[in-house]
Amino acid sequence: MSIGTSSGKWGRRVGSVLVLVAGVGALLTIGLALGWFRTTGAWVVGGLGVVLVWSIWQWQGAVLRHRRAEQALQALQAEPGAANAVHSNIAGQGPELRLEESRQLLQAILDFSPTIIFVKDVEGRYLMVNRGYSEFYGLTEDAIRGKNDTELYSEAVSQMLRAHDQHVLETGTRQSYLERVPFHGEVRDYISVKFPLYDARGQAIAVCGIATDISEQIKNERLLREKEQKIQLAAEGAGLALWEWDLTTHTLQADSRLFELLHQPTETTTLNRTATLALIHPDERAGLRQALTGYLDQPTTPAAPFRLELRLLTGTREWKWVLVQGVLRTPETDGQPRRLIGIVQDVDAQKKYEQSLEQQNQKILDTNRELESFSYTVSHDLRAPLRSIDGFVRILRQEYTDVFDAEGRRMLSVIEDSVQHMNRLIEALLNYSRLGRLEIRRTTLPTAPIFEEVFQEVNATYGGSAQLRLPDALPAVFADRNLLRIVIWNLVSNALKFSAKKSRPLVEVEATSDEHYHTFIIKDNGVGFDMKDVEKLFQVFQRLHVAHQFEGTGIGLATVARIVKRHGGQVAAVAVPGQGASFTFTLPVHQPVASTWEPGSAVAMDV
Repeated sequence: MSIGTSSGKWGRRVGSVLVLVAGVGALLTIGLALGWFRTTGAWVVGGLGVVLVWSIWQWQGAVLRHRRAEQALQALQAEPGAANAVHSNIAGQGPELRLEESRQLLQAILDFSPTIIFVKDVEGRYLMVNRGYSEFYGLTEDAIRGKNDTELYSEAVSQMLRAHDQHVLETGTRQSYLERVPFHGEVRDYISVKFPLYDARGQAIAVCGIATDISEQIKNERLLREKEQKIQLAAEGAGLALWEWDLTTHTLQADSRLFELLHQPTETTTLNRTATLALIHPDERAGLRQALTGYLDQPTTPAAPFRLELRLLTGTREWKWVLVQGVLRTPETDGQPRRLIGIVQDVDAQKKYEQSLEQQNQKILDTNRELESFSYTVSHDLRAPLRSIDGFVRILRQEYTDVFDAEGRRMLSVIEDSVQHMNRLIEALLNYSRLGRLEIRRTTLPTAPIFEEVFQEVNATYGGSAQLRLPDALPAVFADRNLLRIVIWNLVSNALKFSAKKSRPLVEVEATSDEHYHTFIIKDNGVGFDMKDVEKLFQVFQRLHVAHQFEGTGIGLATVARIVKRHGGQVAAVAVPGQGASFTFTLPVHQPVASTWEPGSAVAMDV
């Protein structure tokens, strides 16, 4: 066999191996990037692809050789004497040219790959690397070729890589490894696919490897796991259960805490549509369906979470109130929502407490209505005997006046005074009970004329010696005129009553306003009161002074509190014994929301 023939066969053999490596490298690179090779069947298809690459290369080589033959024939036709030279060129230099072209084609394919590709001999020396490997180390291919891993890596890393190569040669099969390799002061993670290369006699002559850097993927996965762990810990700390509803399959995936919350078995945490509906109270299924439909049918992805309170069935066959919240998760592919994920919070105790409060409030309202009806009835019934007593006293005074001595006439006067006091009490009680039924007719009212009118009326009953001091301007209020006049009348009357024994009684009015409330303060220089009794001040029939010193029914300030509260305001009082008192009431600037609060206590405040 001639040297030229032997060289040609060896060249073709080497070229075949290199083209095979190129084809496998390119195919595996693309396949790994696109996620093809996940099953055995996919690897069979990959093998067929390698054969296809090999066939295409052979066809390209045949075409190239055909073109060169045509060029030679053309040269022979042009210069018959040149036949020997052309024959010598084809026979001598043809294999080297084909080998060089194959090598260049292989290198171009490998350098184009974004992965690291290399070939090592059975001793672990590098025979070939692509540009990605060279750039990884900042060395040229020639500088790497002929070296082994011991010269490039630490002892631990080189031993790991060598062990993987030996495993591939021993098993004769493709293997995948996660290899951690230091790079510029940090450790990078690679998925390395390694497989043996054989010569024409079937002997393993090299190991080919394709390594893909997955460091960022692993880092992101680690961060995602850490984030999920934090969410899990936060959910556990807050007593929350996580859930996910698949809008395509209509299945519920929930964590074990939901079933622990419901005292349900946790053999499975995935429920289908039927099993999910079985957990929900029948009275709330329609509302849940309607709420979900409205939430999902919005033209854009809702920014606010889905929220709904409902009852779920527990393992003890009881119903537990929970708060369900969720948000849509839309994939980046088609923009259509696929999942609804969220949390479940146990609000059973809170819900039952709210229901208890509602029941108690309703009982209080019912009791108040009964008391109003009772007081109204009693007041009417009490007037009949009082009228009889008053009539008999009149008869005794008119027809039997000569019979009574001075003490008898005094006792008749006491009876008359008591009847009149009782009548005033009954009238005040009737007025107080009517307040709960009166319709409030609000209008915008100037307050200064009401203060002046009431003061003149009340001051006349106390001798007209008191003085009223008003600010330059008082705010207009949005209130019922008749009810506001009752408030002002009671407060001014109260101020004059407890300051009447002063040499110069004074009633002073102050007012301030903000964006929410008008505040009025009525001050006097009277006897004041002890602040330890302030809680009694605005309650019915509660008096801080004895009746023989200061007359009154004990209902006036309770009436003030009730009227002000019905307008949406508040009352308060502060005093110093012997130095006077200050009574404050507020009225909202705008019409308030109705309240169920009933007066019963005062709020002390500094002025």
